[in-house]
Amino acid sequence: MPEYHTVCNVRDIPEGEARMFVVNELMIGVFHVNGGFYALANECPHAGASLARGFLEGNVVRCRIHHWRFSDLPI
Repeated sequence: MPEYHTVCNVRDIPEGEARMFVVNELMIGVFHVNGGFYALANECPHAGASLARGFLEGNVVRCRIHHWRFSDLPI
C-alpha cells in the first residue's frame, strides 16, 4: 500500500513550477502542472541534477544540465 506524506501546502508551488522535498531520505520533485500535482524522484539518473530545478515546459521535465527530456507528466 502506498505511503502518503504531506510536504507543503498547495499554495507553496505556483502553477507551472516545481519544488524539491526530502521524504524518508529521498529527494522528491513535486510539479504543479495543469492544476494537478505530480511527484518524481528528483535526481536525473544521467547527471544527478535536480529535476525540480530543471525546466518545466508544459508537461515536459528537462534536466538543467543536459536538457534531457526526463518525463512527460500526465495532463
